[in-house]
Amino acid sequence: MRSFALLALALALGACASNQASEVLPGEQSATATARQVVNGVGTPVHAVLKGAGCVATTVVAVPLASLAQITGEPQARQEEAYQAVGRTCGGDYVLGAPSESLPPANQPLSE
Repeated sequence: MRSFALLALALALGACASNQASEVLPGEQSATATARQVVNGVGTPVHAVLKGAGCVATTVVAVPLASLAQITGEPQARQEEAYQAVGRTCGGDYVLGAPSESLPPANQPLSE
């Protein structure tokens, strides 16, 4: 348990040191930018673990559903829905505070 806490602290400090506020002029540091760096740095390991767990759970559900749709001859749209669900859940950055433009919208198919 102690080694897990040390590992989490080391990851949080590393993530905190690597995040930089882009909307602040060079040589300036606003309170909001500092707070954003701290929250993103400390929250990134938690966000990555939760997003990874959600990705695994979605995949565990989507794979059998896509397989069942293939076996039963259901429309291709059912499989496409499963692919989109996995893409939305597992896609994008695992860094807290990253821009969300990399995630596909919920109502559009993934590009192949």
